[in-house]
Amino acid sequence: MRVTAMRSLGAVMALLVVAGGAAWAQMYNEAPMLAAMVRAGELPPVDERLPANPLVVEPFDSIGTYGGTVRMMDVSDRMSIGLRVRHTGLFRYNQTASAFEPDLAESHAWSNNNRTLTIKLREGLRWSDGEPFTTADMLFKWEQDMLNEDLTGSLDPFYTLGGERAVWEAIDDSTISITWAAPNPVAMDRFGRTHFSGDNVLFLPAHYMEQFHAGFNDDAAALAAEKGYEDWQQMFRAHGTQGYTQSAVIIGRPYLDMHTPEIVESDRVQLVRNAYYHHVDTASNQLPYVDRLEVRHVGDLDLYDLKASAGEVDFAAYYTSAPSLPTYRAGEGQGDYRTIIAQSLRTAELVLFLNQNIEDPVLNELFNNLDFRVGLSVALNRPQMNDIVFFGMGDAHPATPLNTMEFFDHAWYNDTLAYDPERANRLLDSVGLTARDADGFRVRPDDGSRLSLVIEIGVLEGPKQAICELISNDWRQVGIDGACKVIDGALLNERLDTNQTAISTWHLGRTTLLGRGTPDQFAFERCNANNWGRQWCFWFVSGGDAGIEPPAHIKELNERWQAFKQAATGTPEAAELGKEYFVFFADELPMIPTIGLAPHPVVIHNRLQNVPKDNIFWGSDTNFYAPYKPEQWYISE
Repeated sequence: MRVTAMRSLGAVMALLVVAGGAAWAQMYNEAPMLAAMVRAGELPPVDERLPANPLVVEPFDSIGTYGGTVRMMDVSDRMSIGLRVRHTGLFRYNQTASAFEPDLAESHAWSNNNRTLTIKLREGLRWSDGEPFTTADMLFKWEQDMLNEDLTGSLDPFYTLGGERAVWEAIDDSTISITWAAPNPVAMDRFGRTHFSGDNVLFLPAHYMEQFHAGFNDDAAALAAEKGYEDWQQMFRAHGTQGYTQSAVIIGRPYLDMHTPEIVESDRVQLVRNAYYHHVDTASNQLPYVDRLEVRHVGDLDLYDLKASAGEVDFAAYYTSAPSLPTYRAGEGQGDYRTIIAQSLRTAELVLFLNQNIEDPVLNELFNNLDFRVGLSVALNRPQMNDIVFFGMGDAHPATPLNTMEFFDHAWYNDTLAYDPERANRLLDSVGLTARDADGFRVRPDDGSRLSLVIEIGVLEGPKQAICELISNDWRQVGIDGACKVIDGALLNERLDTNQTAISTWHLGRTTLLGRGTPDQFAFERCNANNWGRQWCFWFVSGGDAGIEPPAHIKELNERWQAFKQAATGTPEAAELGKEYFVFFADELPMIPTIGLAPHPVVIHNRLQNVPKDNIFWGSDTNFYAPYKPEQWYISE
């Protein structure tokens, strides 16, 4: 047979001669809605839309069927679930963030004593508008955004190790290298989380974003004014941001995710399948199976639980919590769903950060006194807390990385976690808090007024308020007047920046491999994530120009961190250095933990298939949804 039309090499190879005529045989199968678009001439054939080496996903249960819409909910006005569930990066972690697999990337390799990281992209990847995704999109993010002071301000210290700026080099369209001045093996521990190797972090669609950038469009300022932005920088950021705020969910923007925005309303985001998505199943079916994702806004957590227990959603996990487990269980029959229990990756669902930089001289002296911190810790009835909030299924875990990490030492389960109110009283007396007022509360040594400790809660995700109330009750039993105060998260961060908050709370994540690349509370790198020594962090990152100079033992701690993060992941050296570093958090209690590894309910409608059921976890470290591989979910009515 003679081929008369111009076709791709892959299509030519797939041409078969059959008795009585000719027929095309595709290497890959596709959804009916896309096949119809191919027939109409609106899309190229599926073989031409996929990369040369697509990612093959083995279904959890079975090969799926195409079609349908997955229903989800979001409580936040930001409507970020529409991004989180579909988010794609160069890599993604497994369920416990203990290993990662390539995604958009095909492979990676270290050289130059862990200074040079070379990443190989899959050849033939395409954005959702059909344009090629290449290393040029990564260089655009680096050169035109991260290095542009008008857009970014200052460069992330992650890229200035050794006092020099990292060097990005595109070797070819699918191969790029990043070279640091010092060894940086923890880079892959960071990039393993989908978000940190994803859109607007490591790459941007250059062909689309250039129109919003003054370096490429002389009329960018006028375009910004026409679109209602203050300047071109605001316009650029709005179109670059991937959608953790609803206003940034841009219809028509090219994406690499499995679904792209189709409808964006105040109470609903609807996403449609990406025809160029690079995953296939083991039967050569292009993924995702489902045509659409729909995320609806609900007003509060009570309504969220009500709708979940009525069977009105297909997958609910981000806002579910252990205290609502009886509600979910009770509705399973009528709602036609099942509730499975994931384990939280957090070693504390709520952790107390005593601000050791607080300006109040009395609190500063107390918070920097180990006996005081231990006294507050052993006053906590963690067994009761576990029973009341988590049905006895949690763990009084130390405020360290997970006990499954290679550098964890089980000796860190020490007596600072034990409930011992008598010891608490002795310790609190020993630091000079012996005097009490008429109601039995301990008083300040300077003016005799009641020593009141306000615990500020900036995020209510999970049962934080319930835990806080139990803490304040336990403290009252040993004469400490503790009170819980819920405030706006942005306000709390501002108060921490300006050194006004005494005790703040959060959950303790970054407890997996991700914590080596993005340590948050465990190091002095990302100051907006360090709540117990933020002013010390400012001093470190500014080279002494800002913040408060740390004492010698904190400087030594930071030196141990620098040594730990330069050791290659998975080596005996890294394990030993990790033990030497994290023992500080177990013994010195800069953060006072409560209950971790908590049960996390996941509500799954019975019509939703290919959702993992066993050995599942939930947490930010894995980017929440990525290990659940939603691209291979399918609906069976």
